[in-house]
Amino acid sequence: MALHVDTPYAGDAAPAAVSIAVLGPVMADSEGQWTRPPTRQVGRVLAALAGWPGEIVDREVLASALWGEVPPQTVRNTLQVHISHLRRWLGKDVVDHVADGYVLQKDESDVDAARFESLIRLSIDKRRAGCLSEAMSAAQEALALVRGPAYPDILDPDLVARRARIAELAEQAREDVLSWQLDLATDERDVADVVAGARELVARFPLRESGHALLMRALFCAQRPGEAEQAFADAEALLSAYRGLQPGAALVATRQRCRDRDAALLPPAMRSARA
Repeated sequence: MALHVDTPYAGDAAPAAVSIAVLGPVMADSEGQWTRPPTRQVGRVLAALAGWPGEIVDREVLASALWGEVPPQTVRNTLQVHISHLRRWLGKDVVDHVADGYVLQKDESDVDAARFESLIRLSIDKRRAGCLSEAMSAAQEALALVRGPAYPDILDPDLVARRARIAELAEQAREDVLSWQLDLATDERDVADVVAGARELVARFPLRESGHALLMRALFCAQRPGEAEQAFADAEALLSAYRGLQPGAALVATRQRCRDRDAALLPPAMRSARA
């Protein structure tokens, strides 16, 4: 039974329209209630199987995901014990033993990681079509699924790479949402929300110049040109301290546009008021 929510969730709250959650601490829908696994290893087994729902996951892949290159000598029996506990937790039909592996009897749409990537693709398509509100909604729904690193505590190289991919997609989505919020702003209160979000973004990822450029633009829209100039100086000093880098062309161009009071930096709904 998949649960549905319309807002971001935290802790034990349910993710949207999925029944297996691996974007953060592992959770699953058990008889209509969101619960955590009975043991850490059972959660890791579920996370590994959820990387390929509906597909056979070889015993060797599961062993690699849980123990890396040094599985226990009793790996076969140990896995069987964990699978038994997983079935006891979520039902005997949730996992099938096939050939020399196991199959999680769930669709991709049941797993929050797959749902996340689907929503990100939808957001990209809507953005390309010029539908900013719909693009932003899809990205926000995707971000609401993220509670922490994907496939936590999993050592399989494919899932480690997927974890990094999801993290990068999530950070780009956060930046995109802030940029779209600024484009759709109608007053300075809307802009203030973007300024706050951009400051947080810059603090988390200080070497991403696009975040600094977004902060400068938001400060300009908030009629805080001095702070926009200071934001550039801060970025310049930070980049210089990091291996002597210089601000890129896009960041320099944003500063110049702020200095020139380029009205095109303003959200469309606010341009007439500043004319």
